[in-house]
Amino acid sequence: MTQFRIFLAAGAIICWAYQAAAAGMFDYSNQCVSMSGITPDSAKSIQEGNLPTTMREKCYVACILRSIQVVDSGGKVSVNNAHLLIDMYSTESAEAKAKTKKTVAECAKEANVAKGRCEVSYQMMSCVLSKKTTKTPQTRTITITLPQTVTIQLPPLSFTLLSIG
Repeated sequence: MTQFRIFLAAGAIICWAYQAAAAGMFDYSNQCVSMSGITPDSAKSIQEGNLPTTMREKCYVACILRSIQVVDSGGKVSVNNAHLLIDMYSTESAEAKAKTKKTVAECAKEANVAKGRCEVSYQMMSCVLSKKTTKTPQTRTITITLPQTVTIQLPPLSFTLLSIG
């Protein structure tokens, strides 16, 4: 099974859609690969958070989002449906969900200006990924000061150097 990056903020909804599809929760991913005419490798790349580069790949994203009803029959992002999915499936805190919903609404507004469901879906994904927040790993420096000389005392040793006998 493909490992997916977990995107904070609005990336959660898009990643959830791909994750659910890839996990077999829905059979949308395979159907959408066939319908859009892309390769499974292209689908995997998109599922890992890489933006589509061809119209067929953009239409794959549209197929996934349409299948989970984030993109409506008119080819526009349905903020209400996206918010319902966030409420039902996100394991984020209430505060994080609120931020996710806000980002989804902002991105939907931008994306819905585009023409055609493939381009709308691409713009939505692009916006969400551009607004994702990643936690930068914190680094800590630990300094251990050792004495300049270390003395090790061994227990007395005895051994036989020569034995005649």
